[in-house]
Amino acid sequence: MVSSASRRAPDRRTRRGLAASADVRRFVVVGLVDALGSGLFLPVSVLYFTRSVGLSVVSVGFGLSLAGLFGLLSTVPAGTLLDRIGPKRVLLCCQIAGAVGFLGFIAAHSYPLFLLTACVVRVGDRITRPAQVALAAQLGGEEQRVRLSAVNHSMRNLGYGLGGVLATIALSQDTRAAYLALVVGNAISFGLAALVLAGVTPGHRPVSTDRPPAGYRTVVRDRRYVTVVVCHAGVTLLFTMLTVGMPLWVARTGAPLALTGALFTLNTLLVVLFQVRVSAIAATLSGAGRSYLRAGWLTCGAAVAFGGAALFSPGPGANQTSRHIAVVAALVLATMVLTAGELFNSAGQWGLSVGLAPEPLRGRYLGFFAVGYGIQETVGPVLVTSVLAGLGARGWLVLGVVPVIAGIVAWRVGVTAEKDERMAAAARQEVAR
Repeated sequence: MVSSASRRAPDRRTRRGLAASADVRRFVVVGLVDALGSGLFLPVSVLYFTRSVGLSVVSVGFGLSLAGLFGLLSTVPAGTLLDRIGPKRVLLCCQIAGAVGFLGFIAAHSYPLFLLTACVVRVGDRITRPAQVALAAQLGGEEQRVRLSAVNHSMRNLGYGLGGVLATIALSQDTRAAYLALVVGNAISFGLAALVLAGVTPGHRPVSTDRPPAGYRTVVRDRRYVTVVVCHAGVTLLFTMLTVGMPLWVARTGAPLALTGALFTLNTLLVVLFQVRVSAIAATLSGAGRSYLRAGWLTCGAAVAFGGAALFSPGPGANQTSRHIAVVAALVLATMVLTAGELFNSAGQWGLSVGLAPEPLRGRYLGFFAVGYGIQETVGPVLVTSVLAGLGARGWLVLGVVPVIAGIVAWRVGVTAEKDERMAAAARQEVAR
């Protein structure tokens, strides 16, 4: 860990220095180009395999789930690679794997080939996340790693949004040629990202003379870090609430189905506009803990708003127009509050996932951190759909409790970790005297 004194919020001069770095600009461009290509394909991925390739919906769903499992398992060896060869090389391999995988989708006319290419793509995507955080820490240093991660996250959301807009053209055409154009475009984006990334020179990490024992045993024995990983999985239930719960609830409340796309666009715009500003709170360990706390309460508030939207659902004899307006307003409010929770959750993640990780084993720690998020991605959809289907509007209240509890615990971890650091620093100073 790095002392809290070195994590003070960066001043304007430091921020200008960060923006002026050519390596930082390349890093951000890599994220933008990568996300632009992914935004092209994600909205049409299932349609491409079912309508263009000719696979069944069930087989595609099984294949993507299997690929997701391989991706989840890959984060463990990825952490070792991050420590041994560095995040830039790992991220470069991920970009190349993405290009090769999507080119393979073009020829994926058989189910085994579809499974193989889907696994390659998913493994690369999963490893990309901890690699980006680790590379941001190298390029931005302790003072700027959170801000750089926020800038990268904002630009990636911009890329997803632009790609999604372009994908609507293919959806309107609904032809194999249009779908293939998106697949090729995504493969090209990975290739371009790899070329830009090749020019990044993150420098060498300082060699620690107090190197902790190597291997994941050190990570899993770190109870404080394991607690944060579990808490992060709880708070990030908000992403499943957004991607799974919100579309289901738009249909359940009788709101226009087109509102789903508009709410996703609203989410993307808010992240692009405010993520960097919000990330300033996570410059310290205690600040990162407070960020998680706010994320938990905001997510709970959004859950209440989603559940409350059902109260305005149009019914027999009701004023349909006024109720439709009320439902739409409630869903827009809920999405805005949920997005605010996402902003603080991301800041807390960048602050604690790296801040609590010993530098020599940072890759392994980040790899383990990614496992927690992957488990939420696996369990979250089942939990959200089951709770909402069984309890209806009351289910949102149940879902809202999970992020609150997780946020409170993460907050206490951050505050306690910073207090312990200060006490240790004071003890070292006393010995030095």
